[in-house]
Amino acid sequence: MIADYNHSETATMKNTTWITSCVLGLALLGLCCQAHGQKPAADAADPMAAKPAEKTEPLPPPPTAAVRAIVDSEPTSVEELVVAAYQLTIHDQPQLSREMLARVLAAKPDAKTCFQFIQQNGSQMLLRLQADKRVAPQGLQVARLILDSADQASRDPARLARLIEQLKDPSAQQRGFAAVDLASAGMDALPLLVKKLADPAEQKFHANFRAALAQFGSAAAAPMLGLMESSDATLKRHAIVVLGQIKSSDSVIYLIGTLASRSEPKRVREAAYRSLRQILDDVPRRNQAERMLERRVTTMIDGSHRLAADLENQVVLWHFDERAKLLAPKTYHHDDAQAILAARLARDLHLAGPENVDHRQMYLTAMLKAAALVTGRDKPLPTGRGSAFDIAASFKVDAVETVLVNAMKNNQPVAAAAAAQILGQIGTPNLLYRNQPKPSPLALAVRHRDSRLRFAAAEAIVKLKPSQPFAGSSYVPEALGYFAGSAGQRRVLVAHRSIERARTLAGEFAAIGFDADVVTSGRDLMRKAVTSPDYEMLLISMTIDRTTIGYLLQDIRRDPRTAQVAVGLLATEAHYDRAERIARGDSLSITLPWPPTPGSGDYYAKRMGRLLQRNQIAPDVRIQRARRALELLAELADGAEERAKIYDLTRQQPAVLRAVFVPQLSEPASATLGKLGTPAAQRKLVDVASQTLFPLAARRHAARAFGQSIRKHGVLLTKDEILRQYDRYNASEKLSKETQIVLAQVLDSIELRARREE
Repeated sequence: MIADYNHSETATMKNTTWITSCVLGLALLGLCCQAHGQKPAADAADPMAAKPAEKTEPLPPPPTAAVRAIVDSEPTSVEELVVAAYQLTIHDQPQLSREMLARVLAAKPDAKTCFQFIQQNGSQMLLRLQADKRVAPQGLQVARLILDSADQASRDPARLARLIEQLKDPSAQQRGFAAVDLASAGMDALPLLVKKLADPAEQKFHANFRAALAQFGSAAAAPMLGLMESSDATLKRHAIVVLGQIKSSDSVIYLIGTLASRSEPKRVREAAYRSLRQILDDVPRRNQAERMLERRVTTMIDGSHRLAADLENQVVLWHFDERAKLLAPKTYHHDDAQAILAARLARDLHLAGPENVDHRQMYLTAMLKAAALVTGRDKPLPTGRGSAFDIAASFKVDAVETVLVNAMKNNQPVAAAAAAQILGQIGTPNLLYRNQPKPSPLALAVRHRDSRLRFAAAEAIVKLKPSQPFAGSSYVPEALGYFAGSAGQRRVLVAHRSIERARTLAGEFAAIGFDADVVTSGRDLMRKAVTSPDYEMLLISMTIDRTTIGYLLQDIRRDPRTAQVAVGLLATEAHYDRAERIARGDSLSITLPWPPTPGSGDYYAKRMGRLLQRNQIAPDVRIQRARRALELLAELADGAEERAKIYDLTRQQPAVLRAVFVPQLSEPASATLGKLGTPAAQRKLVDVASQTLFPLAARRHAARAFGQSIRKHGVLLTKDEILRQYDRYNASEKLSKETQIVLAQVLDSIELRARREE
């Protein structure tokens, strides 16, 4: 039909008029028949009229004069076609509207054309076409095409550069037009304006650039707060002025921090005061400002003050690169963003009164927490000038130890672990003897429920190299032996009275990549769970120990090795309510339906994984930590004789023996066994070196470590064990040359020691 309306010849117009008359006549006939309760004659003659008619799309009303006028206008440009399509929807002509929109899609308009359309007509028309289901899918396709292309054109760097130059125009009207256009371009334009503010050569136009930034409204608040981080007082002042112009209530606490800080230049503090006057009725006095900052920092550190985040709990913060003179956004997890902003406000609070010890502690705690989260909790803190590590270290050992104490007391393990790491670098052994006969804060940290803090504290104590026994010294090898027990696997432990049912669920977890173990009692569960840091989940039947499930959960949480393991309470309908009551009292527990069904392993794993969230330690991190734990145990074993009086390493020998069988740990485990100097250690090294089931690299490590052990501790093997080793070598005639070399190396170590003792 659209083709008929596009002709302009007289004959075509006559035909069109005739067709329209027919349509109108038929429509009127139908209406008359309906009014008299009759059907048209054609329907009466239809033999199928008695049957229900199939549901069809209702015919649009006949073209009116307005519709004919729209079509007869013969729209050709993109703008004309879209406007005509929109008007046709108003006149209830969706078919004609779709045909117009199809012609827009066929024209494939470029970005410039789309941008011009938006400038002339706005976006409302397109949004309505997009939402109108009658013209789908063409309405949605055209709207997306034009809006996306126009957005791309509006952010063209060349166009933005021209608009920024237009801000220098003597005409206020032209500058206003440019500012509005820049604001409509969004965040692509904002960093370019900031770069102009950072250019001293553009100082004459800085006020114009600030006015343009103010046109962004509340969208400029976060970038300006990021610009306030700059060490350039002029740039910081620009940001403060813009925040006042847009009357950003979100920036009030940061402006108060700047006003209260004694380290800020006078002109920056004056700018903060003026901006606060634009936002608030009354600017707080210094003592009021400090109390406000203290309250905000406290709530941000403990997590009770929440930031605005997206559905994925992400927050965008802006940062200024001093070298590149570039302001750019960065996306953080909510907790990281919260810690960064808390550290910033805590710094202002500290600088408002550097003599206040409590404020200094808040600053160090917030700063270390932020640094650890941004760097990664499983990575060492960066060092160097201006780093959180060096700033904290500049406050000396006592201040950092106080951070450790307060952070553990206030459930801030991230800051505590960072403090422990610093103490290991700047502290002295005297730290371990201050509280005698009670354990020192660092020793107590080795038994904390947070595994990252435990590891950091144990490593720090080894680095301090104490030469005398101290309270809590046994905690160190105990913790290192536990961490050395990782194989870098994902493990789950299932506890159920029925071994068959437990194995069924274990099989579900095995299908999704877990190593699953089973036990049939609560006692066995505790005994097994503390042997490996790889257990991510404990799945416990509510009937495992009928009356003690609550006490069992308490035991799990009391032991630092299982304190942070996710627990799933497997409950039938009869026990579900009781399980829910128990789980509500423990943030790392959840109730799971029993019995399982095919696919339950994946369902259980996902639900329990959400309990740990970011606190979960990845398998690759666990294996790295195991390797480091073995190195620290080797250091303790290789220390001076006085260390043997401090640490009893024999109890950790089983963990080291197991680590030999883990490919990634065979080298450090062998080295540790070589330094332990026990018959069992030498025997294990000889066995590993002699068995072809082990990789050649592991066998070589074992043979080398055996030689080192003999040189330090002598031959601790029995006569029969030595003879068996000769038999192994003699039987290796048909084995590979590499294996023969390893076996010969073991005998050479034994014989060399024997010759020295002769």
